[in-house]
Amino acid sequence: MKKCFLVSILAGLVCGCDPQDNIDYSDIIKTNNVTYAKIALICNLTKVDPKAYDGWDGDCPGTDVDANIFTKMCQDYNIPYIKLENNKCTIDNIVLNWKKCIAQLNPTNGLFIFFYSGHGGQYYSQTETDGLDETLCFWDGQFLDDNVWILLNLQPKTTRCFMVTDCCNSGTNYRLPFDMKKSMKKLPARGAEPNLLHIGGCSDGESSFGSPRGGFLTGHLKSNFNKNISYVEWFDNTKKSMKGSGQTPTFAETGNSFKTEKIFE
Repeated sequence: MKKCFLVSILAGLVCGCDPQDNIDYSDIIKTNNVTYAKIALICNLTKVDPKAYDGWDGDCPGTDVDANIFTKMCQDYNIPYIKLENNKCTIDNIVLNWKKCIAQLNPTNGLFIFFYSGHGGQYYSQTETDGLDETLCFWDGQFLDDNVWILLNLQPKTTRCFMVTDCCNSGTNYRLPFDMKKSMKKLPARGAEPNLLHIGGCSDGESSFGSPRGGFLTGHLKSNFNKNISYVEWFDNTKKSMKGSGQTPTFAETGNSFKTEKIFE
């Protein structure tokens, strides 16, 4: 079963679990001439580094099953992918590989897919209306929703991102708070929000459940997988099949909508 990892401001100071701020968001430099119409970054953590979480090892069985499910989906569509697990899922390595994917993405209507299965937390925030940032618990520390938003804004305006986070507190773990006064300085000057479609395992403050057989969200996405349906149909069918599971998956968009397009197209 996946469990929420809630870190209060006091606990963060005591255990040294503060999210990292020294992240390299420098401009992407293209290193080769390879360009893909679609590319995916698939990340899962069955555990985290106890040294980064005050001795907590983040045992989270089944996330590897989730990653394999999503990998198979990409293979079915001949989508090239980078797959990272456990100690490969450091903050720096995920940011680096995210930028590599964007660098190789066709700038005209290219599709970047980001899949994450692991723990999701919350952290005290002075900018969020509820007083909490949502986080992804990477190997060596928590990654704020503010930082995910910065990464999303690295992609060209004419590309799309399909993001799935099968973790707790995943309703808004991809974006800045609505009160952006203290965070706008981190937002690249691009004039428009990224074209993003996000599916989360549950709402903020809720748990996403799973077992050694995989997460409930990913398992139901697999059960409702059909090459001939759109993103919104895929989500609606998944949500219906998850009724009574104890969690409510979320669906959100920013930028230009592509929810009625066929999945992975």
